[in-house]
Amino acid sequence: MIEKIKTTIDKFLSGNYDPVDFSFDLPDMIVDNYKFIERENPKIAKELDDTFPEICAEFERGFDPAPFREKIKSAYKRIFDKY
Repeated sequence: MIEKIKTTIDKFLSGNYDPVDFSFDLPDMIVDNYKFIERENPKIAKELDDTFPEICAEFERGFDPAPFREKIKSAYKRIFDKY
């Protein structure tokens, strides 16, 4: 499941995922699959759940996606470089 989340984030960062859809889909994916993620890596599960839903909640339709993309990229790098 962690690989699926990474792939989803990579797709967004490469510009192949609508920012509005991503801002809803990623938090849902994390919440809906938290138990599976936690079994793979409890620390990453907590980091994902503590980080991405909050960032995604800040983004709204009509906003410039560039700052949102940078926040996602920064969080992605911080989380996955740590573990």
